[in-house]
Amino acid sequence: MMDRLEGLRAQKAELERQEQALVKEIREQLEKQGDRARQLGIGTKAASGPAAPTAVAPGIPPQGSLTAGASDCSAGICDLLESRRKSRHELVTVP
Repeated sequence: MMDRLEGLRAQKAELERQEQALVKEIREQLEKQGDRARQLGIGTKAASGPAAPTAVAPGIPPQGSLTAGASDCSAGICDLLESRRKSRHELVTVP
């Protein structure tokens, strides 16, 4: 059982690393889109600037959170994040 626990922790650490990299990439893309929209004069005050990260559960850092707040739900980002969250739980849950 300890080997199983060790394996799960290693898998969890890898998933968290992948999650943080994906969230960083998404935030960069959203910022670029916002900059471009502002240059075109179509940005809004609500859309300008990065959204504040929010934690979804105790012990999960805001930056690594896969569940976005309502202000982050543009261009299907919430769907993408939710599917990543679900796949993360499927990988960690080993019978």
